[in-house]
Amino acid sequence: MDIPKKEVVPFDKIPMTIPEAMRWATDYYHLKEGISRTFKKTTESYLICGCLLNDAHSKKIWIHDGSGANSFNEWVEKEMGFKRSQVQRMMQIWSSLKPIIEKQLALILEVDYSKLALISPYIMKLNEDEQEEMLLSAKDLSCKALEANLAEKNGKVAQDVCEHLGQMEEWYRCPKCSKFFKKEVK
Repeated sequence: MDIPKKEVVPFDKIPMTIPEAMRWATDYYHLKEGISRTFKKTTESYLICGCLLNDAHSKKIWIHDGSGANSFNEWVEKEMGFKRSQVQRMMQIWSSLKPIIEKQLALILEVDYSKLALISPYIMKLNEDEQEEMLLSAKDLSCKALEANLAEKNGKVAQDVCEHLGQMEEWYRCPKCSKFFKKEVK
């Protein structure tokens, strides 16, 4: 059986709708590329939202859209339909990564936005080489491993390393109300 030569798929041919994705699911030649490019687009979309939200907030653009919102948070919740925490996360990621976007964009787009949220409070405290190293770690590690790595870098004991040293607490839950109670030690 002859395997066709792998062709480069133009970006505009990558599935952008559910029906297109369902058709692509059977094309194993381009499946990996489709997943990779769509994933990068998701992270990029998250960054773009953060950029636009930061602009709307800093320039107070939200005041002039006629919605009558009394605050930026009210505007994003009522007019945009976003949760406040989600907006803060997008804005924080954008603010943290904006200074290195030009140099590290290709690498940043390979990192899941949830991992970008984990590293964003720390990345600007590092030099260029350390920033790249952190982005590479975020790209390659699982979220749990990345959290452990960040905990160690901040002088904390990672959850997967802690031996708990016999300091375990026992808890029980009331079957009627589901409230938790700490077991009394006598």
